[in-house]
Amino acid sequence: MTGNISVYTIFWQPTGSTIDPQYSTLINRFFNDYNHLSTSNILKQYPDSTGATVTSVSLGGTWTDTQQYPGNPLSTDQVQQEITHAMQVNGWTASLQHVFFLYPVASESITVNGCGAHSAFGNNVIYAYVLDDECTSAPSPNNDPGADSAISVSLHELAESITDPIPFTGWVSGGAADQEVADLCAFNFGPSQPAFNGGDIAAGNDFYMVEELWSNAYSICALDYTTVTPTITITNPSNGYAISLHSDLTITVAASSPDATISQVTFFDNGGFLGESTTAPFTFDTSSLSVGSYTLTAVAQDSRYSTATSTAIQVSVDPLSCQVHYQVNSQQSNTFSASVTITNTGQGNIVGWALGFNFPGNQQITQLWGANFAQNGNQVSVFNLSYNPDIPPNGEASIGFNASFSGTNTNPISFELNNTSACTVV
Repeated sequence: MTGNISVYTIFWQPTGSTIDPQYSTLINRFFNDYNHLSTSNILKQYPDSTGATVTSVSLGGTWTDTQQYPGNPLSTDQVQQEITHAMQVNGWTASLQHVFFLYPVASESITVNGCGAHSAFGNNVIYAYVLDDECTSAPSPNNDPGADSAISVSLHELAESITDPIPFTGWVSGGAADQEVADLCAFNFGPSQPAFNGGDIAAGNDFYMVEELWSNAYSICALDYTTVTPTITITNPSNGYAISLHSDLTITVAASSPDATISQVTFFDNGGFLGESTTAPFTFDTSSLSVGSYTLTAVAQDSRYSTATSTAIQVSVDPLSCQVHYQVNSQQSNTFSASVTITNTGQGNIVGWALGFNFPGNQQITQLWGANFAQNGNQVSVFNLSYNPDIPPNGEASIGFNASFSGTNTNPISFELNNTSACTVV
């Protein structure tokens, strides 16, 4: 099969059947994701006699049939009759660029043994069936073992439908075994990736656990055409880094691919999705982590949909603890100069700081150095400058200002750092 391939899914689910609520949704999502999976590159190495290969795969249509089964098990003729019925009802046509997938419910079996199969009948009606019987015991990245198993089998049968649409007239391995492209790697899965929720492959934030396919170019079972994959390293923060609660954490990576461009980097903490970046330099900023320990990883995906996962680093978020010293350095009849020193008494770095306080009287700042500031009435907010965002443990940040007043110049009595009242006034 070459060019743009359309897949049509038929979910034969008689009224009253017990069906996973996500089953059809996840399978249809998989076919829509196909072009963004690295396995799509493998099938592009199998040209026809003219040198043409498959260009893309898309979901052409889907239909649910609620009529009862004619028997159990279903015969091959009954499977083909159901596919013909679906084509007639929906106006679908047979073509060497169309594949029809039939999904019976878990309680139904088919006379041909196995998790699924593909074949052809009539005038180029290319079809496959996949049984919902949790055929594999691999991890379930979508927390739906039936759907995840069916997705893996669907890739298996799709790969063989594309490379050998009329069985054993297309690509087969040759020799006594004479196996097709997916049979050569049956039940060989890629490494389970914590960043993919236990799956071995991803399309953006959609994760799957699928069998590898035969890469004829390298004579191996693989999840990509080539063994060359991107590289990615977390360059900031360093392993073991600690920050204080409500601090800014910027995660930066160095990512590259030897024969493609990096299209996306996805960031994870403790295996859960944190965020993503699609433009270089690939960074992600967060200040929402709560107190605790975190394992950070990042996954790079290149323009060929190959992926690589960084080495994990450990960071911790510690409670915010600080002291503030406010001092009037000089005072005239209606003006004064003062300084404020913030000391980090906690275990983690304060990264990005904002100090808030209220003047008890009508004091008005006229000039401030060492930070940016804003004043609204008696409320003052002071923010770090670009060159002084960090206060390490036992470190200090100092500001000074000139101000005017009338009446009594009483010192502020409380200070908030990063919107918390964690600072002791000394």
